[in-house]
Order: sequence, then structure tokens, then C-alpha cells
Amino acid sequence: MIINSQSIIDTLKIKKLSPKKANVIINKELVKTELNSKSRAILIAYKADLLKDQGNIYTALELYKQSYKLVDNTNYLMLKIQLLNKISDINILLYNYSEAIDDLTKIEKLIDKINVTKKFNSSSYVVNMAQMFFKIGEFEKSKKYYHQSFKIAKNNKDSLKLNKHYLDLSALFIKTKHLDSAVFYSSKVLNFSKSIKNYKLQSQAHLIMGNIYENKDDFILAEKQYKKAIEILNSIGSNTASVYKKMGNFYKRVYLYDFADESLKTAVGEFTKSSNIIELQELYHNLLENSILQKRPFKANIYLKKYDSLTRILNNESHAKNRAYINERYNIQQAEIKYLNDRNTLLKKQRELIIQKKIAKKNKWIYFIIIMLLMVSFLGAYLYYRYKKVNIEKTNIQLKNTVLRLQMNPHFIFNSLTAIQNSILKNDQLKSAELIAVFSKLIRQNLEFSNKKHISLKDEIDMLTNYLKTQKFRFNNLFDFSINIDDKIDIETVKIPPMLLQPFIENSIEHGLKHRESDGLVIINIKKISKGISICIEDNGVGREVAKLNNKNDDDENKIHAIKIFKERLKNRQKKEMQGFVISDVLDDCNNIRGTKIEFNLLD
Repeated sequence: MIINSQSIIDTLKIKKLSPKKANVIINKELVKTELNSKSRAILIAYKADLLKDQGNIYTALELYKQSYKLVDNTNYLMLKIQLLNKISDINILLYNYSEAIDDLTKIEKLIDKINVTKKFNSSSYVVNMAQMFFKIGEFEKSKKYYHQSFKIAKNNKDSLKLNKHYLDLSALFIKTKHLDSAVFYSSKVLNFSKSIKNYKLQSQAHLIMGNIYENKDDFILAEKQYKKAIEILNSIGSNTASVYKKMGNFYKRVYLYDFADESLKTAVGEFTKSSNIIELQELYHNLLENSILQKRPFKANIYLKKYDSLTRILNNESHAKNRAYINERYNIQQAEIKYLNDRNTLLKKQRELIIQKKIAKKNKWIYFIIIMLLMVSFLGAYLYYRYKKVNIEKTNIQLKNTVLRLQMNPHFIFNSLTAIQNSILKNDQLKSAELIAVFSKLIRQNLEFSNKKHISLKDEIDMLTNYLKTQKFRFNNLFDFSINIDDKIDIETVKIPPMLLQPFIENSIEHGLKHRESDGLVIINIKKISKGISICIEDNGVGREVAKLNNKNDDDENKIHAIKIFKERLKNRQKKEMQGFVISDVLDDCNNIRGTKIEFNLLD
């Protein structure tokens, strides 16, 4: 007797059984020997669906892969596409982009084998492409794929899938700060979910609405939406971890640290059940920040240890595995191409040898030597390229670590904390709270950006602003600052090396403005040039010559060391940017030194 697995799943959906009871029934069916590979694959995939809905995405991913293996060598093209869609969806959630790309490539090949417009609804594939581009910051491409998914869902008259896609697009609009568009689509989803009584979709719409109100700084309505989402999820027995995580970050933002701590710990409990290491790592990082803001060092130390433990696990397993996988695939592909090229060359030579047998006998050793020399040359060039690349990467890592140590030196941290302490002792609560927020954000930015090869110009400016605010407070408003950006520059798309400008800002303050009595000024001008951007940092300090007399030798060495590191970083970019790097004195009308100017260009 052939068992119809789809009818079993339809019955479970109609009965609306709990995931636990549904799993028991599916396990009983899976032990039956009369199940064919297709039926077994469908049941295992549904079991994975239940686990995914409960937040257990790692186990769900393994089950989806197990299900796909059962039908991999069959002609069940539709089922294979559906399973690959589910696998790529989780890989995108886990930032496994290399595996997600492989899955989507397989789907593309399978779609070519069938009549897409008549037999297969490809909106899931298109949405996965949109989500992947959203995760890597390609928002325009992401929006393009979402609109394609709308057309497919409308053609198939699938209102539920269409509204799910609307919700995804709302999240994109929040990210790009188009809040009115986000409100429009999320409101449509909320009304639709209420009309069909789809509580899961309704809770997701409330979560998105809460995020919108939070971005609009309407905190009362935001909290109301988040609580509504939790209420709905609890009523249907679904996992509430993501909502509690969002609420925790929300409370932390509005300085309700006790509420934030409670919400984040609830989210930790939910994610622990599903063994979601990435989410747990982020939660412990948020709890660490919250404990620092609450001035609870004992709790902060506990969360730091847990965060470090999860970071080591991810670095040793996930990230290292992905990097090794990508490099291995690249090397294998290059080796295969090289092998095929060499093989074709040899075959061609062999055909010529048959036609000119006598000539070939005399020259065969010459051909062989030439081929071997070519292969050795190719191998030598490849090894040199790899050595040079590894060397540059190693140097860049060392330079970034050195920049981080220079920027976050103990003197700066100690003096900043002393300034905060003095403000607290003066009972200036608003000023103290503001400085703590700015200083903690600066610390977080330094730790986050130090692991990145490039960051946006917007992030660099934000970090510089926080650094200048901290220094300005520390020196009791001895100086002011101005950051001027050319309107032609898109600060979100321009990428630069992290922490590039800070050493010069520090030199301006510590060696120039510090020796003034008042009215110090730092001006940062960023202009658009034909092949990149031009940066000018100017101060009205005492000048380089006077600074040399005022500062100790160690300070001079640190200054020279910072400039040397900056030059090395420009050199490693291999864009000949050093030609435009100039440090000069600023002169008044009487040729008296009234400050220092640093100019350089960053090319595309």
C-alpha cells in the first residue's frame, strides 16, 4: 500500500495540532517500510518546517538536507526546487552566502528544465535572491527581486505569499529610512492578516510596525506594537525570542535598562532551546552593553565570558569553514581550468605529431620541455601571487591592530572615564548620560570596525563625531569642530578603510589645540574629485614647530609612528594615493603659523 504523505500533512494542518504532537505522528509514519523516497522526503521536510517555526533552524537545516538527498537523483524537479529554496533560505539567515549561492544556482538549472510560467511558482526563489542581496547591503537589487516576486504572486493569485513579500519589503524600507513606504505596506499586511485570522503573519506585522514607530521616535506606540506581537505569539504557542530581543534593544535605547535586561534574558532562554549560536552571541553582546550602562561589573564580566566563548565557537567552526570552503572551491576551479587548457594543448600537439611524424620525433622532447616550463611558470606565478596576497593581508591585520591600540590607548580611556566621573560627581545627570552613551558607542564602534576591511564613509564620520565629542568634553570645551561633506558624495556607498582619519584628529588635539587657552577649532572637509574623494583636516593649533618643543620625545615618536602606519595603509591599497599626501603649516597674512593642515586623496 502506497502512503500519501501530502494527505497526512494536510490532515495535521486541518487538526491544528501542536508541533510536538505533529512530530510524534510524523515519526510513526517515517518508520513504515512501505514509504517511497518522495513521501519520506516530504514528511521529513514538514518536520523541518515545524522546527524552523519554533526557531530551531540548525536542526531544520540538517533535516532539509536529509530530505533533499532522498530525491537528489530522481526526476521530482518541483520537490527538489522547493527543498533547495528552504535550504537557501536558512543559509541566508545564517550568513552562509557561499552555500546559499550554490543552492540558488542549482535552482536556476532546475527551473530551466521545466516550464516555469505554467508549472512552477518561482516567487520563493526570487524572494531568497532578494533576501540575500538585502543581507549584503545591495538594497536596489533586493528591491528589484521583491517587485518580481509581487508579479509572480499576483499572477498565481496567492494573496498570502504576496503579503509575506510585502512584509519583507517593509523591512527593506525601514533599513533605507523610507518609513512612509514601510508604513503603507505593513498596514496592508496587518489588515489582510486580521481578515484571514493568520495570527503568525499578524504578529510579524506588529513587529515591523513597532520597528517603524521606533525609528520615528514614537516610543509609546513602538512598545505597544511589540507587546501586541508577543501577546499573539504566546496565544498560539509560537517562539517569541526575536520579539523579546527587539524589545530588549528598544528598552536599552530609551534608557530603561532593567526592562532591557529582563527582555534580553527572556530572548536568551528562547534561543538557547533552538541552539541558535549567532543570535545568542548578539544577545550576550547586548546584555554586556546593558550591564556596563547599569554599572554592574560582575554581571558584565559574566556576559563577556559567554560572548567570548560563543565568538570562539563561531570563528573556529562557521567562519573558518566558510572561508576555507570558498578558497578551496576557487583553487579547485582554477586548477581544473588550468588542467583542461594544458590537456587541450597536448591533444593539439599530438594531432600535429601524427601528421608530421618525422618532424615530431626530432622535436618531441623540445615540446615536452616547453610544456613543463610553462607549467612551472604558471605554478611559480600562482605561488608568488598567493604569497604576496597573504603577506599583504597579514600586514593589513597588523596595521589595523596597531591603529586600534593607538586609538584606544589607556591614557585616552582613563582620561575619558575621569571626565565622566567628574560630571557624575557634579550631579549633572543629563550631561553624564549623554557622554556615557557617546563613549560606549565609540568603544563598540572601535571593536566592531577593527575586524572590517572597509566601512562606509557614514560610519567613519559617525565614529569621528563620537571621538571628537568625547575629547571636547574631556578638555572642557577647549575647542570646537566642523565636518563638511560635499553634497555630491553618497556617504552610505563610499567605502574607506576603518579608523583612517582618527590619528590625525588626535594629533591636532594632543599636539596643537591642547596648548591653546581657548577657541580651538578642527575642520574636516571632504570633497568629491573625479576618481574618488579628497580629505582635508585643518586645525588652528600652535603649529608643528612649537608642538615639538612642548611635547616629550615619546609623544613625538607616537605621532611619527601614527603617520608611518597611515602611509603603510595607503601603500597597501596599491592605488598610488601617497602622491597626494601632504602635511603643511597654515599661515596668516603676515606669514605667521596659525595651525596645521593634512591633505590626501582616497581613490575608487
